[in-house]
Amino acid sequence: MGPDARGYILYTPGGQVSATIMRAEGSECFAYAGRYEIADGTVFHSIELSTNPALIGIRSTRHIALDGDRLTLSGPDFTPGTARSQQIVWRRA
Repeated sequence: MGPDARGYILYTPGGQVSATIMRAEGSECFAYAGRYEIADGTVFHSIELSTNPALIGIRSTRHIALDGDRLTLSGPDFTPGTARSQQIVWRRA
């Protein structure tokens, strides 16, 4: 989505996650929701709803780094077997 992307990620105490990201100019948007679990500095998102139907049922793995008001999530691409990785830096609103 680019370095100027905007979005929200929400975690509930009950174990739900929702993420929405859009390009800065608003031309493209990606969103998903589901359940999450945290273990050993890693968060696992089990995707139940998505703007990309191919991701429904995927369990993503994201490594957690906290620095002040910034949460960095990084890990392998959603598509198995690709060498691509992802890193998203979220800032507390």
